[in-house]
Amino acid sequence: MDPSARRTADYNRLPYWIHLARRWSAEGSTACFWQMCSASMTCSRQSDAALRNATQTPANDPLLLIPAMAAVTENLGFGVTSNLSYEPPYTFARRMSTLDHLTEGGSAGTW
Repeated sequence: MDPSARRTADYNRLPYWIHLARRWSAEGSTACFWQMCSASMTCSRQSDAALRNATQTPANDPLLLIPAMAAVTENLGFGVTSNLSYEPPYTFARRMSTLDHLTEGGSAGTW
C-alpha cells in the first residue's frame, strides 16, 4: 500500500476522503459509486463479520462526502443509490438538486 495513504480508521475525517479522491483520480479512475446502506448485514453471522472487519459499519452518508471529493478532482464522476422508503420525495429531490449544483453535474460531467 502507498505509504502516504490514510488509514481507513480516518474514515470520519475530511482529509481522508480528499486524499482518496485525489489518489483515485491520479490512478486513472473515472467513477466512484456508493450503495446506500441503512444497516449492517442482517444475518447474525454476516453481522459479526461486518463488525469485526468494520465493513458497512460505521458508515458515512456519501451525499455529504461527494461535494468535498468532487472539489479536488476533475475526472472522477460519482454515483450513489438511495432508499426512498425512509425519506419524502421532495426532500430527496432537493438533496439531489443541491448535490448536482455543488458538483456542477458531477466533476467528470457525468451524473
